[in-house]
Amino acid sequence: MKLLVSLGMPYPQSYTVTSVDQAIAIISSHPVSRPLILKASVALDDIGRTDWTFYPIQGDHSCTLTRKKLNNLPIPISEHEPFLLQEFIRGAEYCTHALVVENQLRAFVCCPSSNMVMRYLAAEENISKKAEEWTTDFLAAYSKERPEAPFTGHLSMDFIHRKEDDSLYPIECNPRVHTAVSLLAQDTALVDAYLSVLPSCDQERSDYQQPMVHTQPDTSPLSWHGHMWFTVFLPYLFPILTRIGLHPTFDYIVTDEEAKSQLPYTDATWDPDDPWPFFALYHVQWPWYLARFLVMRRHKRWNRFNVSTGTMFEC
Repeated sequence: MKLLVSLGMPYPQSYTVTSVDQAIAIISSHPVSRPLILKASVALDDIGRTDWTFYPIQGDHSCTLTRKKLNNLPIPISEHEPFLLQEFIRGAEYCTHALVVENQLRAFVCCPSSNMVMRYLAAEENISKKAEEWTTDFLAAYSKERPEAPFTGHLSMDFIHRKEDDSLYPIECNPRVHTAVSLLAQDTALVDAYLSVLPSCDQERSDYQQPMVHTQPDTSPLSWHGHMWFTVFLPYLFPILTRIGLHPTFDYIVTDEEAKSQLPYTDATWDPDDPWPFFALYHVQWPWYLARFLVMRRHKRWNRFNVSTGTMFEC
């Protein structure tokens, strides 16, 4: 967010806080009509990422409840672990994956998102165009501000689309490959775009004339079958899982309609020409993860797992 400020680009009102007292001072003076949410800005916070407490807490005029909550965060607010108080904007969330080579956008995809996206389909054209234009404008502003340090890497932004003004608001950046890149897997031009980054391709990089890689019109929606089938049968398994203590604090159940909407999706790892990643993910990696968690970490509770990244979220 500090970089957006320096580049003069719009962003949700945000404050970096390094202590509970600093957070309380900001929250106590902030209008209830424009709520703030709290995010860990450095550490990976399994529990906090599902905490959607709005600040200021209604009725907590003395900030007693707020202080108690902030003092009991799983990851304490500190200079070493700063947090971000960010204005909450209501709207649909979208994620993007962008490959950038020396400030030039080489590959881009945008798709609907959530705080743990498990289904991928290309966003509607209007949203995708706005997200790409925002990313291009950001790179142009960055290039002008810091011409001595051209950016190469991934710029995977998350946005909220607010219908009232039909605008996208950046809420965070993932400085890594986003799993939404799987939507570009059907285009072999993506390989050339990545290879142009290599030092041996200096000449090709400067003369690179290939069109930007986008999703194709016939791109199939993608999902992760290890997640999909679990959510399909979860409404029936939930009483059993609760009884044996495997999943004691599951806070929501996917509805039949939501589960059925995933059924036509292709698995993101499936490729008939190379089936081994699919086999390894579902027959080796995840059985091992689940067995290890049940045996070695059985006293720790969890509320979900991310099949695509091999992550379990504790609660």
